[in-house]
Amino acid sequence: MTDFEVEKQITEIAESYLSQSAAGENAWETQQNRRLSREYLKLYGVMTDILDDIYTVFGDAPLSLYAMEELIGLCGEETALNVAPPTLDAVSMGEVAHSRLQDVCALYVVGANQGILPMPVSDNGLIGDRERRLFTAHDLPCNATLQQNTLQGQYRLYAALFCAREELTFTYSAFSMSGEVLLPSVYVDKLRRLTGLKPILRSEMELYDFALTREGARELTGWEPVLREKILAELGEEPLPPRDPADRLPEAVVRRIFGDRLRLSYSQISLYQDCPFRYFLEKTMGIRELQPITFDAPNIGTFVHYGMERLIKALREENFNYDLYTSERIQQFGEDLAEEYLGDQLRDFNRTNRFRSLYRRMTSLFCLVAENVLGELREGLYVPYGEEVSLEGVRLPLKGGATVELIGSVDRVDTYEKDGKTYLKVTDYKTGSRRFDLKGVTNRDGVQLPIYLYGLMKSGRWETPVPGAACYMEAKTPVLRTAFDAGELEERLRDFYKRNGAYNGDEDALSALDSAGGSRYFGIRYLKSGGLHSGETKVYEPQLMQELVEHMERVIRETAEEILAGEASVRPLKGGGHDACAYCSFKATCGHVEGCEERRYKEDPMGWREAHE
Repeated sequence: MTDFEVEKQITEIAESYLSQSAAGENAWETQQNRRLSREYLKLYGVMTDILDDIYTVFGDAPLSLYAMEELIGLCGEETALNVAPPTLDAVSMGEVAHSRLQDVCALYVVGANQGILPMPVSDNGLIGDRERRLFTAHDLPCNATLQQNTLQGQYRLYAALFCAREELTFTYSAFSMSGEVLLPSVYVDKLRRLTGLKPILRSEMELYDFALTREGARELTGWEPVLREKILAELGEEPLPPRDPADRLPEAVVRRIFGDRLRLSYSQISLYQDCPFRYFLEKTMGIRELQPITFDAPNIGTFVHYGMERLIKALREENFNYDLYTSERIQQFGEDLAEEYLGDQLRDFNRTNRFRSLYRRMTSLFCLVAENVLGELREGLYVPYGEEVSLEGVRLPLKGGATVELIGSVDRVDTYEKDGKTYLKVTDYKTGSRRFDLKGVTNRDGVQLPIYLYGLMKSGRWETPVPGAACYMEAKTPVLRTAFDAGELEERLRDFYKRNGAYNGDEDALSALDSAGGSRYFGIRYLKSGGLHSGETKVYEPQLMQELVEHMERVIRETAEEILAGEASVRPLKGGGHDACAYCSFKATCGHVEGCEERRYKEDPMGWREAHE
């Protein structure tokens, strides 16, 4: 290095960068040249330090050229050219524990989440925390205990926080990149209590906060369409040309995706009727929003479905002897079922205190739902036919020689035989609120129950099927808001779980629902005279009930033909209290402008009227 005058050459390079910085065209280029100049000046000293270290270890031992090259490379990988900030106005980044923070203007804490701040202290060494405390009590020197390490971490954090003269900001993430739910650090809650400040959620941020960067401003154009033109003008960008409502996917593309056979479920039909573009993204393109893996309502709802399927199978094996299922046996059945479900489905789930609480709630909910369903079956004449009954096999011809096949399954199907007819009753368990009305049928976004009846009646399983009833059961934890006596609990629970749906006004069909005639389990109200009460009772004349079911063939066929025609326009269903955009995950993608190309909600275009209104 001396013979080749390496130090002199490096110094000349550093000086050349320094002279270039004086002639820099902008501040960024000037800063870059100054940084390179300082790094080159430091480089020779770093190299001689590496050689000193090698000599210290190996002394006069002979080394080959290859070994020397490897040693210099290894030492170089562990060496950083730490250069002090060139000016007082600078941004420094680093871990809180290792940052030398003194008299900073603003401190921005990133990733203030549990498990990150504070970082968990490990106790996986040969000597555990218990032994360290024992040694310390006997004046034997050892590493810090977990408590001491935790206190040191707190001290370093608070010391860093008090360095900020003007501004202190904490940020934390709600989700990880894999969709896992993340919680804020305990320090965030402490700061809230100390200061009284409330967090600013992303959805509540000021528009200005988004517009601080070009990327944020572009994102804002999706969430605030009214500002799109102004923002793009400021960015110097041209807006996308407006979509032609007549634009469709090319026929060759549609045929390649679907072929000549389309398979549709109720949920897909409903999604398409809400907005063709959203259907295209979710079902055709397969785009999914990241969802956190949690043990909350969806998982509890899945367990209720699973449990009711097992319960009905057990009843069938015991010849539907409902008297065998006392409250005590239902409780035991639910507990055994929950243990089995956890072992099969959630064996790797982190069983925290919160998990155990949800587990108890899950078991309790199943027992409440099971006892209510058994009460319904005891008092009625319908007999469970099957659980998760498949709708596959129903095919309809379409224009151009294509076909559509109905898919999906019904949570529970019950049947009642009378005078050569088979009355069908379908039940769908819901973990949320769901109501049936004719407006949902005419607008095609609430056709789940009629489609289920249509699929079953066209399946060929029965010679003379008749639509008897179709209802939703809200299988969720009851909320009883008003005070009542202990003896009223059973009645209150029955009221909470009363089904909502469509019922055939045929006398045989109604009497089969509730042989006692009191409608303790269905949303049917009777007058003292025995007639039906007006209002929310959805009892329809037999002819209208048949029309509702037959209308589903038109709904399925027209939906399938539009999809196969390449219809994927941004045409959300709006009005009548319904807004397809309200909870859509693609609002920032579609570019929809309020009022443009919307499908307006129609009140009653089919001429149907709600019964007894």
